[in-house]
Amino acid sequence: MVEKITEANLILTNSLDKEILAQSKKDSQVIFFAEEGDGVKNKAHYSFRQLDIGESWARASSMNYVDIAWFGGLPIQPEIGWEFE
Repeated sequence: MVEKITEANLILTNSLDKEILAQSKKDSQVIFFAEEGDGVKNKAHYSFRQLDIGESWARASSMNYVDIAWFGGLPIQPEIGWEFE
């Protein structure tokens, strides 16, 4: 346990507010518990829309994108390929 979020190596949270996202880009790892699904107020870029019954591919495949701003100018595309698995 730490007094300030900036001192944390690992953050366990059910909300992805600006402070937590900023810290995740610095030197902390974040585990996001999203039990409330679409009811989570601060969920950053994650969507929890209801899937059709029996469907999972549509949601799983949409996670195959990356925010290239996090990778400091590396020559990668926003839609990553299977080589990143």
